[in-house]
Amino acid sequence: MTENAKITKANLTCFRVSYETLTPILEQHHLHYSRRIQLSEGPMAAGFLVEVSLVGGWGVLAVALLAWMKAKLGRYIKVTKPDGTVIELKGYSTDDAAALLKSAQEIIAIDTNKSSS
Repeated sequence: MTENAKITKANLTCFRVSYETLTPILEQHHLHYSRRIQLSEGPMAAGFLVEVSLVGGWGVLAVALLAWMKAKLGRYIKVTKPDGTVIELKGYSTDDAAALLKSAQEIIAIDTNKSSS
C-alpha cells in the first residue's frame, strides 16, 4: 500500500471473474480504481492488479469488500499480514476489516463463480 499526503491507495489482486464482479461494487461505493499491468520475468498467476484510491479511508473499502462477499456464495477476500499470516476477511466487522486491510501486505479477491444458492 502506498500513501501520500491526501490519498491512500490499496492494491487488490483479482482474477477475471472477481474483477468483473468486484469493480461494479467499487463503483457503487464511489471508489475510484484503475487496472495495473504486472510484468514478471518468471511464471505467475494470471490476474489483475487493481489500484483503488481511498479518499474516504479504509472503512469505505471494507464496506465494499464485505458487501461483495455477502452478495454471493463463493466469494472470498484473502488478506496477507506483514508476518505472512493469511486471513479470510469473512465474519469481521467493518472496523476490524478496515484495520486488517490497512495493515495488509497483500489483498486478493476471489470469486469462484458459484451460484448464490
